[in-house]
Amino acid sequence: MASLSSAEYVKLLISISNNIDLYMSITFFVFGLVNAVMVILIFTRPAFYKSPSSIYILTRAICDIILLHIVTFSRAYTGGTGINATLTNEIWCKIRASSFNLFTCFSFGCIYLNGFDQWVSTARSVQRRQWSSKKLAYVAVLILLIVLFGLIGIPMFIIYSPTATSSACTFKTTAFADYYNFFFAPMVFCALPIVIPVIFGILTYRNIRLLTNRVHRIEQQLTKMLLLHFIITSVVSIPYAIFTFYNAATLRMQKDSLRLAQEYLYSTITRNFFQVHYADTFYIFFISSSEIRETLKKNLLQMICRTRIVPVTAEMIVHRRQQVVGTTTQRSVQSIPVVYLTKSYV
Repeated sequence: MASLSSAEYVKLLISISNNIDLYMSITFFVFGLVNAVMVILIFTRPAFYKSPSSIYILTRAICDIILLHIVTFSRAYTGGTGINATLTNEIWCKIRASSFNLFTCFSFGCIYLNGFDQWVSTARSVQRRQWSSKKLAYVAVLILLIVLFGLIGIPMFIIYSPTATSSACTFKTTAFADYYNFFFAPMVFCALPIVIPVIFGILTYRNIRLLTNRVHRIEQQLTKMLLLHFIITSVVSIPYAIFTFYNAATLRMQKDSLRLAQEYLYSTITRNFFQVHYADTFYIFFISSSEIRETLKKNLLQMICRTRIVPVTAEMIVHRRQQVVGTTTQRSVQSIPVVYLTKSYV
């Protein structure tokens, strides 16, 4: 069997990368939509919605839906057709790039706020526990969105543009590209998703060990779920962090087409693995929480009972008619005025 030439090997690697983008993006898109719908269904139930954590979890579910449509679906389209719309449509390039950075940061911010809420809600200090409330959760989410929109959303929309030299949707200026590659991406997508969940996870776990008897059962379930979620968030971010630091370190190096194709394959794998962030919440909670499983079971049973068709028999019709006649007679008697009854017996 003849060995592949360098050009053929490059084409093979690019083809493999595009197929990975296609099939993994479709898979994550489907599982992600199911994840978001189930999270919204469960955490709008009274048992969970009364907790401040539900605000952060529901907000993150909405972010996941946006990211799935803007990032994951477009990635599947590119992998399937080989057409990258961000190279031909400047507006789409700006919307996709700014939305990815904005809503990914917003989603991570909800994770950090949720970690803070779990820490203060399980604290021994009464004053510290007062920082855990739904009102503060709404305010924190709104402030976070406004700040991120001003600091990330608007600047990214202005600076991103398709460039002919690099054949990519990237930055107009080299200075901002250096800032993004050497500071923003390593810090926001790599360091913080690993460090902050670990810190809040350790602090919350220490509080839980000290205050097991005081914490409500639902709060215990939420804390257990979020601790596992923090671990998954850190693990999923590691491969993407490695490639981000590598890409920043080798940004100025001259690379041949083979090495670029190899890096493209690895970046494709790590980027798709990073999409676990958009589709993991419900499945983590389902595995770690008996309360979630019980709530889901009740909801499914209610849906089945509502849609179940019962065959109608002649006996059922006769029984129903008797009920209607009896109810009508009873209502007629009850509707007679008390004065009239009194006079008839005088």
